[in-house]
Amino acid sequence: MRKIQKIIIIFYGLLVAFACIYVPWGYKASNGGYKFLGYSFIWQPVKYGVEYRLLANTVEFQRVILELIAITVVFAVLFALTLKLKKEQIEK
Repeated sequence: MRKIQKIIIIFYGLLVAFACIYVPWGYKASNGGYKFLGYSFIWQPVKYGVEYRLLANTVEFQRVILELIAITVVFAVLFALTLKLKKEQIEK
C-alpha cells in the first residue's frame, strides 16, 4: 500500500469517528411535533431556547447514516484514483 493510500484511510477513519461522535440532535414533542436542534457531541445533547426549555431527546440517525455514506463515497473515489496513478506521478 502506498503512502498516499494510508493517509487517505487514516483521514477516512478520523472523519467517520468524528461523524459518530458529533451528531445531529432533534426534539420530538409529545404531540408529534419535531424540531431539528443542531449538532453536538453524543454525550452532551443540544440545549435550545431562551432558558433552555427544550433539551434534545433524539439523535437523528438518518442524518448520521447519510453523512457516513457521503464520507465513504468521497474517500472511495479518492482511494480509487490513487490506484490508477503511477508511482512516478505520486512522488512528484
